[in-house]
Amino acid sequence: MRRILKVLDDKFEPFLINILFISFTFIILMEVFRRYALNSPSDWSEELARYIFVYMIYLAAAWAVKTGSHLRIDILLLKMSTGRRIYFETFADVCFVICSLAIITYSLPIMKIQLEMGTLAQSRTLMDLKFNMAYAYASVPLGWSLVIIRLIQREVKIWKTYLQTGKLEQIIRVGE
Repeated sequence: MRRILKVLDDKFEPFLINILFISFTFIILMEVFRRYALNSPSDWSEELARYIFVYMIYLAAAWAVKTGSHLRIDILLLKMSTGRRIYFETFADVCFVICSLAIITYSLPIMKIQLEMGTLAQSRTLMDLKFNMAYAYASVPLGWSLVIIRLIQREVKIWKTYLQTGKLEQIIRVGE
């Protein structure tokens, strides 16, 4: 079971991000070809590509938090002692969790409205498939929930390593 979870944790997100990126790119290229070479644009491709892109971005954001490759200014952190730095890292992650929870809290009512109203996608093809917009709006709470999970994992890793070794450097670096 642990092995399966490890594979899912290490390989599933990058795999899914790559599949979504390839799908997004293929749909856009296909649409450009259809629009300019065949003069026959589809009504669903732009909308579907947009939803795929949004899901991909939120998955990538969670992955960036996990690998420590998200944007941050750490010049002050590099000047701090390890003892102070770990508390500052924890404070920053707690603020990030609070921000994530606020985004989830405000996005769920919007998703609920979409479900209750039965709002369908705007393109005729997706509308015929009865694609409810709540699925598109679900990317926000799902993505930020993944970010929270990755922040908790990061904090556990930071504190575990710090308590065992007294060091912090190797955790903060990208791609560990």
